[in-house]
Amino acid sequence: MVIFSIFKAALRRPLGFLSAGMLVLLYTIAIFAEFIAPYTTNEQDLERTYHPPTTFYFKEGRLYTQAYELVDPTEARYDSVEGVGYPVRFFR
Repeated sequence: MVIFSIFKAALRRPLGFLSAGMLVLLYTIAIFAEFIAPYTTNEQDLERTYHPPTTFYFKEGRLYTQAYELVDPTEARYDSVEGVGYPVRFFR
């Protein structure tokens, strides 16, 4: 088995071991892609096309995102709403 001996030789080197680890990670992400990212690739929120990046903060032991409101629709300018945030939920 020539392929098995080549794979064994590659794992002895640090770069080969790192490359094999990256391949395992990428294949694992590909297998569990629907679980990790439950939204389809063509799902869009057209009402908030130029929404700024949100900030995260901890409140009452949970992770929250900052709420924003649209101030000027002609410039797509948003301002943060003080004291309002939404809890972050992973893996719906």
